[in-house]
Amino acid sequence: MGIHEMKTNTNMTDEDRNLCGVVNDSGTYTLSPVADVAPFVQYLRTGMLGGMMTFIDPVSELGGKPNGQDGVVVTFGFYVPGGVVPAEEDCTQTIIGSRRKRGVIFKSTNMNKSFVGYARYKNTRNILGTIAFQFFGTVC
Repeated sequence: MGIHEMKTNTNMTDEDRNLCGVVNDSGTYTLSPVADVAPFVQYLRTGMLGGMMTFIDPVSELGGKPNGQDGVVVTFGFYVPGGVVPAEEDCTQTIIGSRRKRGVIFKSTNMNKSFVGYARYKNTRNILGTIAFQFFGTVC
């Protein structure tokens, strides 16, 4: 368990933390917020079965993240063109990114299928944001 996990572990008291060498008075900090916005995603195909995602903070319109957010979680669902678009809970591939850009490589079994991506912020406590940004493309 790392320092971050000890600081946010609700099963540990401040005395437990001090005994582990982590000085942390739980009354002196606030927990990272759960995002109520989603990152915009620009997807660009970069080669066979792959692409590059650029995450853009909708508030600042730059590549940063809202305060307390550690990264972006993107889930992908695949379907036959013209078919039913999978719901977020039915997606089968997940990518986690902590920087402004993140590549993705799809499985060859998804070749020539359409995809939907759902992007959400993930805060420093690993809690997903309440809003998802949806984007579409084709695996080729």
